[in-house]
Amino acid sequence: MEESLQIAGQLYLPVADSRKKDFLDQLPPLPRSCVESARVLRENAGLYTRDGIFPQSILQYMIELLKSEDDENMNQRLTSMPADQRLNESLKIMHGNLHRH
Repeated sequence: MEESLQIAGQLYLPVADSRKKDFLDQLPPLPRSCVESARVLRENAGLYTRDGIFPQSILQYMIELLKSEDDENMNQRLTSMPADQRLNESLKIMHGNLHRH
C-alpha cells in the first residue's frame, strides 16, 4: 500500500501548466507500441499480481493480446509509405480495432 502511494505521488500529473514543463520532462516515456507495452507489463507484473489484485492469468492474457498486435515497427513502416497510402493504412488499423473487444 505504501509503495502504491509513493508511485502514485511520483507519477501524479497536475493540471496542465506551462510552468510545470520540467516536471513533465521527468515523467517516464510511454511505450511506443503494444509490443513494448507487453514487455513493460511483463517486467512490472509483480505490481499487478501482488496481493491478488489481478490473477497471473489476466496479465498473461493481456501480454499475449498486446504482443499479437505485432506493431513494434509500425511507425517505420508507415513513414516509408506515400502520404495517401499511409492515410489509408492508418484508417484501416484504427477502424479494424475499433470494435474488436
